[in-house]
Amino acid sequence: MDPADVRLPRARQGNAPQATTVMLLAEFGIHPRPWFGAGPLATLVTDIGTTPAGARAVLQRLVRRGVLERRQDGRHAFYRLTGPTATALAHGGRALATFTARAEQWGGTWTVIAFSSPQHADTRRATLRARLRWRGFAPLYDGVWCSPDDPHELGSLLEPGTDLTFTVLRAQHLPLDLPGAKGPLDVWDLDATRTAYQDFLTRWEAIAPQVAGGRLRGADAVRARTQVTDDYRRFAALDPRLPAATMPPGWPRARAWELFCQVYDALAEPALAHVLDVTGMGEDEVRAHTVADLASGRLLDALRGAL
Repeated sequence: MDPADVRLPRARQGNAPQATTVMLLAEFGIHPRPWFGAGPLATLVTDIGTTPAGARAVLQRLVRRGVLERRQDGRHAFYRLTGPTATALAHGGRALATFTARAEQWGGTWTVIAFSSPQHADTRRATLRARLRWRGFAPLYDGVWCSPDDPHELGSLLEPGTDLTFTVLRAQHLPLDLPGAKGPLDVWDLDATRTAYQDFLTRWEAIAPQVAGGRLRGADAVRARTQVTDDYRRFAALDPRLPAATMPPGWPRARAWELFCQVYDALAEPALAHVLDVTGMGEDEVRAHTVADLASGRLLDALRGAL
């Protein structure tokens, strides 16, 4: 499959069954990329908030988007992440698990991607924009996106054969005291991001004692782990990811990161136990990863060896 043909669902506020299903599979389906039976997988999709009637429809839509592949064995259908999707999600997971630490290492240089495409490539242009947002880029202008991160492993974003022409630059911003001058930091709405951080802290600080006490089990654990990831991943795009010293006083990034790690890792065991119970699979087939696993790049290395 051409990686450009994969169209990951966009993150949306409220109920977004396709996006949350992708989050579920990002938790348990990246490596070793297991085949899930259609019935058990639909049950897990229902567990995280989709109606039973809608669960199978979500899986079919994700196949059409190139996110999932499907195989038939007699009367039984099975689904798993496509290779390009698993790779994109592993990159995204690593970005999510490292952006707080990387922010403090920033040296003042921006990565800038400028791209153009023919009119008939609207879908692929939209796919690239979604991937750029997932990797923490923000649009400085139409077709010009910037990020404080180093341009490592951009190949998964800028695949050949996508009908896109692009240029990647490393640049420093020259502030000018002129009307109309716009800097990279102006792309981010810091007030809205602070509010989003505070909403995250309010919600998950209330739930954290239940998690620490082992009171979230079964479907509740799977739902909570998927949701905390879905809630937290937005900050990789919302937060400029610049050193705390350059941000407004009391910037809540570090508090949110500590809370996410606490909740995410504590839910690994009970969530995995429920997935194994529903699917009847073994721990050699389905695994729950920790924040350290995501940050280390081990998932990417394993995928490279398997694909």
